[in-house]
Amino acid sequence: MRLTCLAIAVSGLLAAPALAAVVTPPAWIRIPTEAERQIARPVGAHKEGAQVWMKCTVTVEGVLTDCSIIKESPPNLGFGKSTLSLASKFRMRPQMLDGKPVGGAAITVPFSWYGDKGTIEVQQRLAKNLLWDEAPTSADVAAAYPKDALAKGRSGKVVLRCAVFQNGRLNGCKPSEAGGADRDFLAAAQSLLPKFKAIVGDQDQVALLDLRVDVTFQFTPAATAAAPRYLPKADWTHTLTSEALLGAFPNKATAAGLNTGRGMVDCTVGQGGKLTACTPVSEEPAGVDFGVSAIQLAQAMVTNPWTAEGLPTEGAHLRVPIRFQAKDIEPSAPAVTAPTAP
Repeated sequence: MRLTCLAIAVSGLLAAPALAAVVTPPAWIRIPTEAERQIARPVGAHKEGAQVWMKCTVTVEGVLTDCSIIKESPPNLGFGKSTLSLASKFRMRPQMLDGKPVGGAAITVPFSWYGDKGTIEVQQRLAKNLLWDEAPTSADVAAAYPKDALAKGRSGKVVLRCAVFQNGRLNGCKPSEAGGADRDFLAAAQSLLPKFKAIVGDQDQVALLDLRVDVTFQFTPAATAAAPRYLPKADWTHTLTSEALLGAFPNKATAAGLNTGRGMVDCTVGQGGKLTACTPVSEEPAGVDFGVSAIQLAQAMVTNPWTAEGLPTEGAHLRVPIRFQAKDIEPSAPAVTAPTAP
């Protein structure tokens, strides 16, 4: 069966929600059918396959306009012109800004043409990590750790290159050259794969077809210990809206005539990346509840439960500085900065 692989490149795949305005990228409603694709195929090019990259603008009605060909491979066989002829067959849900449809989103559509021989070599996009809705916990990693290796204090690293199902689960995982070849650690890593589920929005469904992700696993005796570690950064899967930041401005600070403030909290990453057990570290100015408000906001945030380095974030600590602005000041951007280790 011949398939047409489509993806959409807007601001980025599987990105964390914006801090200010909520922007929802365009999403496919309709793509060309097999019959439409065969009618549009260049005359005499039924044996050849090709990959074409088409750049378009999405109107508020979800129509592709102002389309042009960025690249076609192989060139000069007519596949670029044929892809342009199919532009009117696409329909999308337009980009949404705070729940309202808007036009003007620029997208790149990779379009694969398959020849009579079956498939062509399709250029794949590779991610070093994804934003995960579910991932192995520290207990899962400890349970999977090869017992003989743990007893001898041996460490191991495995990197598996996987495709991603539209439900976020991993599929077709194979060892990558970047990982080790130890069979015991490889088996341990493979046993953890069902624990992963990527965050996949409607706009990502087609884009997943040519995406591969390198999932790294670090097996170290220190990772099984109970001593807390600090994450040097956070990859947020759920952050704060501007409304949440403005609404959390402390009443005491308002009564004191303050317009800005800052609170730093220390949190433990719980299961699924949720921040828990947050305690205040500092507040500026002191005594007007910026620390208390920072705790409330931080516990609504979620960080990625698995790091690109191959470790679960559950059980680790984050220090999260949060800046506040009063409602009567026009905010430039909600200022939730990256956490820093003490």
